[in-house]
Amino acid sequence: MEERPSAGVTVSISPTECNVAPGESASCEILVRNTGTVVDQFTLQVEGDAAVWAVVEPPALNLYPGSEPGVSTLRFFPPRSPQTASGPARFALRATSSEDPSVSATARGVLNVAPYYDLAAELMPQTSQGRRRAEHRFLVNNQGNTRMRAAVNATDPDNLLRFNVTPSTLSADPGTDASATLQVRPQKLMYLGNTLVRPFEVTGVSEGAPALRAQGQFQQVAFIPRWVPRVALLVLPFLVALIAYLVLTANVPAVAGQTTDQASALLTKAGFKPQAATFADNATVPIGHVISTSPSGGRHRKHSPVGMLLSSGIPLPNLGGQDAAAARSALESKAITWRCSSQPASPP
Repeated sequence: MEERPSAGVTVSISPTECNVAPGESASCEILVRNTGTVVDQFTLQVEGDAAVWAVVEPPALNLYPGSEPGVSTLRFFPPRSPQTASGPARFALRATSSEDPSVSATARGVLNVAPYYDLAAELMPQTSQGRRRAEHRFLVNNQGNTRMRAAVNATDPDNLLRFNVTPSTLSADPGTDASATLQVRPQKLMYLGNTLVRPFEVTGVSEGAPALRAQGQFQQVAFIPRWVPRVALLVLPFLVALIAYLVLTANVPAVAGQTTDQASALLTKAGFKPQAATFADNATVPIGHVISTSPSGGRHRKHSPVGMLLSSGIPLPNLGGQDAAAARSALESKAITWRCSSQPASPP
């Protein structure tokens, strides 16, 4: 009785464990044997975590039954990217019969992806200014493919500054950022002087990775800049003169229309010495009230004399020898209200 044709296959890879650095390549040799009784084509397919980086060349082999094993090459091309995780990536290579797809064989292996470090550090701001303290941020960007853990420290060459870093240890997964707050304080406060520049350096030390370094400056500002005393010496004479002017002088108060006593009281209160009054005719200011002062206003030295001009009223015209009509006309021309009264003459 004639046997029915059947499909069969075995597959192996060598080596079963490969090492590769991101951005480079690694390869394995694939051996496929046709253990069936028919001529068959076997397709090769990679499965598992490393499959996304795998290329099989050629991807299919035509083999006679019992012939020498077919050879193919499995290559891995993991990119240099934070998404390419370091560590073991397991995979399986499956060879499947075209004559009978239910027939297949699998070989398993491990691709060890090496870690790489791509770290960048930045200090923001790079320069700060203050009298007592200033604050910076130390930023770390991890573009490598392994978790970063770095101890952060700050130093200055002359030991003139104090630093406080929070947190003192930074951790960042691949493709992420981390930051720490850096507070800078001077060892000694500066009360008088020019602004001084204090350079310092911030470092981040991570095991297996190059140290991160960022340069910064703290500009220490004095409480009183050095130019202030010099300017004060120049301004002091003018300031003294101004104070003397304000203290030793006063404004002559406006006393027009006041009585002599009221005006004298106001002048005395302002720091002046009222002088003996003089009189002048005035049709609008009541008799005995102040018409003006001399000086009449403005700022003058205290205790200086101030004269007052008082109103003597309206001067009466000379009515002697005039009749009633002429006298009336003369008074009305001076805006004087007149009243006529008659009284018998006394006997001699």
